[in-house]
Amino acid sequence: YRCLDCVQGGYFCLTCIASTHQANPLHHVQRWDYVEWKDSSLKDLGVSIKLGHNSAKCPNVVDGTFDLNLLDISGVHYLRLNSCACPNTTDYRELLRLRWAALTPFDLRYAVSFDLIEGFLKKNYESHISYRDYLAQVL
Repeated sequence: YRCLDCVQGGYFCLTCIASTHQANPLHHVQRWDYVEWKDSSLKDLGVSIKLGHNSAKCPNVVDGTFDLNLLDISGVHYLRLNSCACPNTTDYRELLRLRWAALTPFDLRYAVSFDLIEGFLKKNYESHISYRDYLAQVL
């Protein structure tokens, strides 16, 4: 495996790339298939993002609670998230703490990053670009 976003570069085994990317869920990884490099996702490698507790394991966490498709300025990311089941919190709030906005508070399968939203607002203010055209440029 290799990561296209890590500064140090290099090649990794499955265990190493999964463990080093627990804190970098928006990095792009590729898998060598003995002929060429193929795009992969951290979700496919078994990496899951823990919500709440500053990414530490929650005593009430449920493994692989839900999958999320995230639009970010760096592309589309397919992620697996572990919910925090502690009282007085929701997955929706935990996504907001990560600066990711779910498209609705009831369906958490799709979200956009604040970076994408802020980038669009800046471009729209400067050049009156439509959201559709902005996404075509970014993605």
